[in-house]
Amino acid sequence: ETAFQYFHWKEKRKLHKDLIPGGLTLVIIKYRVGLSIPLGKKNIEAKTFYLSAFDEMFIGFGKGIHGPIFYQNWVCAGIGYKVNKKLSFNLGYMNQYLIKTDNLHIESNHTLKFQVVYNLDLRKK
Repeated sequence: ETAFQYFHWKEKRKLHKDLIPGGLTLVIIKYRVGLSIPLGKKNIEAKTFYLSAFDEMFIGFGKGIHGPIFYQNWVCAGIGYKVNKKLSFNLGYMNQYLIKTDNLHIESNHTLKFQVVYNLDLRKK
């Protein structure tokens, strides 16, 4: 995660395993990049509106899977408001592109996304 003067770049990687009917094991790599740009201020701080966007790609491989497969992509763009240090709201459009496990059917889901983010501080004080 890198913070610049006028925008905020975020990158996230995740690895997990799913079991698919028929004895297949799918190992999933998720890779997400995002960008937030404050509106009217140099930084995203309390009482700040901002534009945000992200792209999250899902790549799978594993036992019974023939080579790596690209099977999901989530693209989202919207606007957010940071209320204070802990609370923010986001509203935007998200397209979820899915290739079904039969590799024959494809979905493209258009979604209005509303998100409430509350950051908990679980560190011992």
